[in-house]
Amino acid sequence: MGDVFAFVGGDRQIWTMSASRGEHKQITFGEGPGARTPWGVLESRDHSQWPCWSPNGKWLSCFQTRVGPDGDGKVWLSVMEVDGVEEQRLAVLAEGIPIYSQWSPDSTRVAVVSQEDDHLSLGLCTVGRVGEYRLVEEGVPLFFSWTTDGERLLIHSGSAGDTRLVLRDVTGGAPDALFSKSPGNFCTPLVVDKQAIFVGRDASHGVLCVSDWAGSRVEGITAVEGLVALVASPDGRYLAFSGAPPGNRQPYQGLWVVDLEDCRVRRLSEKGVIAFFWSPKSNGLAVVTRGRGPAQMEWSWQPVDGTASRTLSSFFPSLDQKFFLHFFEQFAVGHTPFSSDGSRLVFSSHPNPNRNGAHSTAHICMVNIDDESPRTDVMVPGDFAVFSPSELPVAQG
Repeated sequence: MGDVFAFVGGDRQIWTMSASRGEHKQITFGEGPGARTPWGVLESRDHSQWPCWSPNGKWLSCFQTRVGPDGDGKVWLSVMEVDGVEEQRLAVLAEGIPIYSQWSPDSTRVAVVSQEDDHLSLGLCTVGRVGEYRLVEEGVPLFFSWTTDGERLLIHSGSAGDTRLVLRDVTGGAPDALFSKSPGNFCTPLVVDKQAIFVGRDASHGVLCVSDWAGSRVEGITAVEGLVALVASPDGRYLAFSGAPPGNRQPYQGLWVVDLEDCRVRRLSEKGVIAFFWSPKSNGLAVVTRGRGPAQMEWSWQPVDGTASRTLSSFFPSLDQKFFLHFFEQFAVGHTPFSSDGSRLVFSSHPNPNRNGAHSTAHICMVNIDDESPRTDVMVPGDFAVFSPSELPVAQG
């Protein structure tokens, strides 16, 4: 069973763990003062963030930071073989703060988004080419997806208030393909097989659109309002979407699903939602909504057939977990909180502040979706976790 997840432990290093057996293995190792203290003791000057699995399950990428005695830092994009054989520090990311990485479908390249002073940048590194970093795009906003052949990026970027959708070749230098329809109010363009999915702009409203990768043959599916979030099911059949009122980033209002085979649109929920992620089985979504208190959130399971949702777990997200949920459309493309069999959901949560007093360390938590009465298991101290896309053995470390 594919139940291995990577997580950022309390020692700010990357580990892997088996969800069913609890076996764990350390993947990154800090070299600064305090770096080898047990997890839960936050003293290390060296730390690692944002693990991302390669699609073939062989590699993990992450950002590794070394902080000098004067507080100055150096950040690398590193990739590590999960079996521990090889590690490559692909590039020093000297400009900006890296915040997101995504592997190409063939597991040979890593695209990196960094936050700079007044814009975002998108760069590209290749496994085996240490020291090579190529700037691909700059702008605000900046979101992207890989095409399924791993040779092109579908990029949604902007400047001076205008945005564009462009298909960019990252291998052979072919000219850009600029989409014929202007993008509307949304974030991440999606690639589903040979199709691109995005929100286009009409005179009075947005339109959910399907096109070829280059955006030259565009078909509208349905009108949409506000800021629209899009997430495609792993099997490519369904598209879940929701819209937030103008001027209000969250929550989104309601949840809809489109069957891309017949373009039929159905509403699954009328609730306000913060984020949603497809199960690997494409049979439903894990949905995040607001909880009872201002800091509390709640996971629920929403079947794709429209039957009633059920509550899975209440939680108090860590800072990294909040960032993950805030930009969930982009993260959902390359990071999954689901085990590969769709039975488990992993996330990071602080203890309930009303029950645990001064104890506030965030822990990696897990819930079994298939249980009739789901119970949240508290695993280990940690700030963020993501499941492997495939079955992997994990040797005890």
